Amino acid sequence: MKKFLSIACTALAMISCKDEQKKTEPQITVGLSADYPPFEYFSDGKIIGFDVELLNEIAKRLKITIEFKDMNFDGIIAALQSKRIDVGVSAISATEERKKAVDFSDTYYSGSMVMVCLRESEIKTPSNLRDKTIGLQSGSIYESYANNDLIQQVPNMVVKTLPKVPDLIQDMKSGRIACILMGKTEGDLLVTQQTAFKVIPIAGSEMEIAIAFPKGSELRNKVNDILAEMKKDGSLNQLILTWLK
Repeated sequence: MKKFLSIACTALAMISCKDEQKKTEPQITVGLSADYPPFEYFSDGKIIGFDVELLNEIAKRLKITIEFKDMNFDGIIAALQSKRIDVGVSAISATEERKKAVDFSDTYYSGSMVMVCLRESEIKTPSNLRDKTIGLQSGSIYESYANNDLIQQVPNMVVKTLPKVPDLIQDMKSGRIACILMGKTEGDLLVTQQTAFKVIPIAGSEMEIAIAFPKGSELRNKVNDILAEMKKDGSLNQLILTWLK
């Protein structure tokens, strides 16, 4: 009986020790907008995608745990500024304007912009958007591009913003918008899933994608070190080939 009690106490002590390790294990909260495949999206109730795998690999190498928090894209920067989250991802372009509000990691992917339209649409170039409405995700780099650059080329174009990409897709199917402005990688994936759509490239719209942090975050340099390792050992390129090519 004493032996049994001794074994039971040892087992309980081991469980308690493991629980204590879990409690003391560093954890960060990563904010993302899980409506943007292939970067981050829900599948069978779970958030997956390129950015998710990238952050999981970084966390593994830093020996920390991650809690992913789904939110509207246009709320990520504000959440970083108020430190409600420790990291922000969602194919975020490291623009000069955003750099005033948050810090960014080194670039981990480069992309460009496209318009996604119905295949039957007569639109072939941005100039065909005269007197038409283009849709895009609120708070994204596409909003700034449309309102500053694109509207100069097409003065009578109307810009409509919505928080979630699926709502933009529904608006386009319903004829409320003519096209959606988004990244090339996301646009290419969308037309493979929905053959009723087509992609129209936009020349001169290149952008650099990075991980965002609150100003002065000590995590930034650590993440940059891991990104450098992943670029050197080929693991970052393998993730890109798996999810984005």
